[in-house]
Amino acid sequence: MKQVRDLNRLQEKINRVFEENLRLIRARVPREKPGVGAWSPPVDIYETEDCVVVKAELPGMKVEEIKIEVKGNVLNLRGERKLLKSDKENTCHLVERFYGSFSRNFNLPMAVDQSRTKATYKNGVLEVKLPKRVEVKTPPIKVEIKT
Repeated sequence: MKQVRDLNRLQEKINRVFEENLRLIRARVPREKPGVGAWSPPVDIYETEDCVVVKAELPGMKVEEIKIEVKGNVLNLRGERKLLKSDKENTCHLVERFYGSFSRNFNLPMAVDQSRTKATYKNGVLEVKLPKRVEVKTPPIKVEIKT
């Protein structure tokens, strides 16, 4: 199980490196609408005694623009940060912030209780708390072998 978890973490790190480099390349390529396109918000994932916590930086977004879905042990964050109308009409000299839609999937390190998942959004940071599923441990049963 630990090896699968390590492979998932490695895969997520590799994906992150490619996403960041692709984002930088897109930022340098001239296009009609600067800063518009797929982007990837930075995320921290850590574990406490009772839950897995996911924090994502989503500055400038409204709560209704963010969607969260948990299915099995996969968390999906998606949404869209829209370019403001006043920004569209102005002549842009430098655009470093990213706009457009994003979607990120995360394999959670353990089973979670989807029904008790809670999310808060404060100061541009989304925090999702996914309580660990409580596994009911049954005591071992001794089985007699007859010969």
